[in-house]
Amino acid sequence: MSFDIKLRKTCDHRVYNEEHIVDADYITVFPKYPIINKNITVKLNGYILPSDQKIETPTIEDLTGYFDGTKNTFVLSKSIYDGLNLRQIATNKNSVIVQLKITDENNSFQFTGVENWMIAQHIPLLTEFNFSGNLSPDDVQVKINGNPVEVIDIDSNTGRITLSVYPLNTDLVTVSYFFKAKVKSMNAQSGIVTIEEYPLSNQEVKVKYFALQDNGWKLKDGNIVFDKNRKTNRLFVYEEDVSSQFNGTNLTIKTNNYPLMPAINFDLKTVPLQTLPNSVQVKINGLIQSVEYVDAIHGFVFLFSPPPLKTDIVLISYYYQDESNPDIITIEYQTGVETCPKCKTLGYVDDFEFDPTGNMIIVENEEKLVQDVRKLVSTIKGTNTEHVWYGTNLENLIGYSLLPDFIKSQIFTEIQNAIRDIKEMQVKQSDYQEVTTREFINSINNLIIMQDTTDPSYWKVQADVMTQARTNAELIETIEFESK
Repeated sequence: MSFDIKLRKTCDHRVYNEEHIVDADYITVFPKYPIINKNITVKLNGYILPSDQKIETPTIEDLTGYFDGTKNTFVLSKSIYDGLNLRQIATNKNSVIVQLKITDENNSFQFTGVENWMIAQHIPLLTEFNFSGNLSPDDVQVKINGNPVEVIDIDSNTGRITLSVYPLNTDLVTVSYFFKAKVKSMNAQSGIVTIEEYPLSNQEVKVKYFALQDNGWKLKDGNIVFDKNRKTNRLFVYEEDVSSQFNGTNLTIKTNNYPLMPAINFDLKTVPLQTLPNSVQVKINGLIQSVEYVDAIHGFVFLFSPPPLKTDIVLISYYYQDESNPDIITIEYQTGVETCPKCKTLGYVDDFEFDPTGNMIIVENEEKLVQDVRKLVSTIKGTNTEHVWYGTNLENLIGYSLLPDFIKSQIFTEIQNAIRDIKEMQVKQSDYQEVTTREFINSINNLIIMQDTTDPSYWKVQADVMTQARTNAELIETIEFESK
C-alpha cells in the first residue's frame, strides 16, 4: 500500500495584511471581502490601533450667546482632563482656559499727548486662535477717533500696549483684544466651571480644555470607519465647472486635477490605469452623460457626440490622486467561505496537516488517489524537471479573453489527459510498490465544470473518481484564470 502526506487543511478564511488608504472622506476603509465577525486587527502605519482607543485632545467650545450679564457659571459638554494623556481628570483650575473678547474698550483717559502706551483693563491678554499669551502686535486692534493705528509692542501679562503715535487728551482711543478670564471653581468630572467675570449676551466667549475623545475605529456597514481623520492622497472633486472648455466642436474635457482614479474598489495598489469611464460623472445642463474614454494619467475625459455648446453648463465629478504621502492602513479580518481568497469557496487549503502529537497526517487509498489527481491538475506541465510530462497545460489559458465554452472544453480535455497519465504512472509504480485496488484509478465520472457566478476568473471542477475496487471518491478543485 502506498501513502502520501496529507495536503488538504481546513481554511480559516482569514485575510492577512490587506493594505489600504482611507477614502476621500478621510475616515473610511472599504475591505476587499465581506467581514463576517469582529475579530479584526487594524494597523496604522505599522502600529496596531485598538478600536476603543481614546486620547486627550484639545477641545474648544464656543459659548457666545449663552451669557446675559447676570451669570458666570456654565457646563462643558465633556469632562476636563489634565492633558498628559494618562486619562486623569484635571485637578488644577489652569486646565481650563476661558477666553473673553473685549470690543472697543475706551482707554482715552490714559493719554495726555505725551504717552504712546496704555494698560488694558483686563489681563492677561491672549491670542485669539491658540489661547496663548505669546502675542504679536496684530493680536490687538487700536483705534483713534475711529481710525486704526499701528501697535508696535504688547505685553501679555501686564497688558501694556505701545502705539506708534501719541494720542491727545481730546482723542477717543479704543482697543479690542482677548483676555483670559479668572476661573473661581471647577468640577472637572461634571464639566461645571465658574468664572469671576459676568459676560454680556453679545460678548464672544470660548473655552479651551482637554477632553477624552475617541481615537480608534468602528465597524460600520461592513467598512472600517476611523474616529478621526487620517491622511489620504485620494481626493474627490464634486461638479467642477468645465463649461468654458466647449464651443460646440470639441468632445474633450481637461480636469484641473489628475491623475484620475477609480471610484470603487480602491486600495493602496490601485493605479490610474485601472480608471474606467464610469469612474467620472459628467453632467450637461443637469443631465448625466456617458463617457467614452478617459486618459487618467493626464486628466482627459472624452465624451460621445454631439459636442456641448458654448451655452451649455458642463460639470464633472471625479476622484484623483495627489502627491502627498497617505497613512498606510493594514487590516486583518475573517471573511466567509463564499468570498475567501485563499480557498476559493472550497473550504480548505493545500498545506501540511499535523495530528495532536505533532506528526504529519498521511493519506491512503481513495483519499490519496483524489490528492494525486488534484496535484497533477494544478501543476504546470514542465515545471517538474525530473518528470516533464507531469501536469497540465491549463496555464496556456491564463491572460487571454476566451469564450467560456472554449475554456470549459479545454479544462475537460486536460483533466482527461491527467487521468490517463495517472493510470500510466500507477502501472509503473506497481512494478516496485503495491498499489491496492482502492488506490488504482479506474475512471472519472459525472465531471462537472462550472464558472463561478461572482468571479468569472474562477472555474470549479467536480467529479466522482472510481477506483478498481469500485469505490468512489469526490474530486473538487478550483482553477483560476486571470483573463485580461
